[in-house]
Amino acid sequence: MGETFKGRDTTPPCVKMILKHILEQINEMEVKKYCGKRYERAKSLRNGKRRKIVTLNQSLY
Repeated sequence: MGETFKGRDTTPPCVKMILKHILEQINEMEVKKYCGKRYERAKSLRNGKRRKIVTLNQSLY
C-alpha cells in the first residue's frame, strides 16, 4: 500500500498559480476538442467578458 501524505502543503503560492493556469489551459483545450465552436461562443459571453488563459511561457515572464 502507498504512503498517505499527512503533512502541510508547503507549495509556494506562485507555483500553485502557475499549476492552476496550466490545468485551466489543459481543461479548455479538452473542452474545445469535444465542444468545438459552440464552446468558443459561450466562453466569450461568460460573465460579460472574455477570459484570458495564461500559458506557461507567459506566466514565467
